[in-house]
Amino acid sequence: MKITDIEIPLYIEENTCSTKNKNEELAHWHNSIEIIKVIEGKFICQVNGKNLEAQAGDVCVINRRKIHRILNDNSLKVCKKKTFIFNPDILFKDETMYKKYMLPMLSDNGFSHMRFSYKSSLSKEILNLINEIEDIYNSKPLGYEMEITSIMIMILRRLYIAYQTSNETIKDRENPNIQIQRKMSGFIYENFGSKISLDDIANSGSVSKSTCMRIFKEYTGKSPIEFLNSYRLERSAQMLEETSALITEISLECGFFQQSYYNKLFLKEYGLTPKKYRKLFHSL
Repeated sequence: MKITDIEIPLYIEENTCSTKNKNEELAHWHNSIEIIKVIEGKFICQVNGKNLEAQAGDVCVINRRKIHRILNDNSLKVCKKKTFIFNPDILFKDETMYKKYMLPMLSDNGFSHMRFSYKSSLSKEILNLINEIEDIYNSKPLGYEMEITSIMIMILRRLYIAYQTSNETIKDRENPNIQIQRKMSGFIYENFGSKISLDDIANSGSVSKSTCMRIFKEYTGKSPIEFLNSYRLERSAQMLEETSALITEISLECGFFQQSYYNKLFLKEYGLTPKKYRKLFHSL
């Protein structure tokens, strides 16, 4: 569920994976807080290169600007999660309150993420609040936007309490390589439609090619070129879903200058050709 028709900085999405559909995401970061509820199975929350296992009923909270990706447990036939993403900055008009409570937590480089067990009372409280938001959005009572906003602030208060008091909060010193990874990933995001070499990616982070490859492997699980191609494929899939552009135009715009190579990589990544992917998506 995307909440896009109201002025609320909120995104909710549910994903299901299986042995046929891995549904794994690329390592990324953003300026929002991300809350992940594991509904079924197990996931690995990888944050700043560190793995944290979460099973059904657990809640994983990821602080903003932390490089992260969610990996499926390949030993399980089915796993399901719900992702809840929002930007706290937009919720606070009172700068005094924001600086007192939110800014210290959000800007703490040592605070990367925390996991609440399904047995935790705080986990249950957060999940109940998220469920309440979804119920309100689906029913849309009078003034529902104000109600949703107030619940989001209630969630932030509980996260702040956990940050201050819970031993579930994972704090560590941020490795300087994380900033280098952000620069190199950012370079790919901005230039994915152009011809990019390993040299170009390494130069964007002011490191050698070997260091570039090592850092990418540590924080994304992929080589720089694998990450580049995966991002290109992700963007092309989005264009197949949202536009009527020709597939040849999409492949070129996403940096694939040989149609056969694009088709081969897309089939390997999604299990379908671009043409069949578009047809299947629009038939849903």
